[in-house]
Amino acid sequence: GPHRVTHRTNEKWRDILYHGFSFDSEWSGVGPIHFVADGRWQMRDYLIDGHGYYGELTDSYPLHARIGAKWFVTDWASVLGMVGYGNSFTEPRGLDEEARQETPNADDSFSDVIWEGRLSLENPGGTSFQVGWVHDYADSLFSNYVAYNTIYLRWADGFGRLAVKLGVSYSHYVYAQLPRDYLFNPQSDAVTGLLGSGWDRADIVLAGEFGAELALTDYLGVELRYELECVNEPFNSDAKFGTRVVTAEGVFEDYLAYNRSLLLLGAVLHL
Repeated sequence: GPHRVTHRTNEKWRDILYHGFSFDSEWSGVGPIHFVADGRWQMRDYLIDGHGYYGELTDSYPLHARIGAKWFVTDWASVLGMVGYGNSFTEPRGLDEEARQETPNADDSFSDVIWEGRLSLENPGGTSFQVGWVHDYADSLFSNYVAYNTIYLRWADGFGRLAVKLGVSYSHYVYAQLPRDYLFNPQSDAVTGLLGSGWDRADIVLAGEFGAELALTDYLGVELRYELECVNEPFNSDAKFGTRVVTAEGVFEDYLAYNRSLLLLGAVLHL
């Protein structure tokens, strides 16, 4: 089966430099069962020290490693199951004793089982449908890491030279605990009240995407893609992040909920 190992180095926004290694592999097993494995590891070095809009940015060495099996139930249906281990290996923040007592988990790294289950249906005509559930984690600018559960649906079909795909997902994000002084606001000279014993942020995220590719020739196509992400987070950060609204009562408001849209139009070259 296919095997691939990759390495990538990137510097984003002039504030983070990372080196990444990844691999994925699939090989034939017994009868209709194939074995699969994947993994990735990064060295994430934040170039900004101290506290900024996003608080203290902690370096980390996140590891994801999974192994599993894909069972081809029929020629058009398969079931994938993968399980593994993830650890963010986050460097400590250097909290003072008071912060350690009030927010004892603010220096934690993610360390847990990660997994994915997926059902795929695909007919010879090109129509495909997938439904899956992923439990994993990611690096976060907000805290040490964010763990998430995502349920997704994906559909794709072809109509002559036109290929269309749709996807929707529901995610529950749980962020690592924040240190006591994370949202210290010099304008009000106070720590946000919700952080008195540490604030465990959790978001509900709804996302959808639509994509279409029109093949102009056998080698050249035009692609259109639209993505929408809606984050339901009612927390008021008390203007820690700079953009703020002051109410008639003089209260700072800066809610973390947002909607994000992405529209892309481009050319696709098939070699």
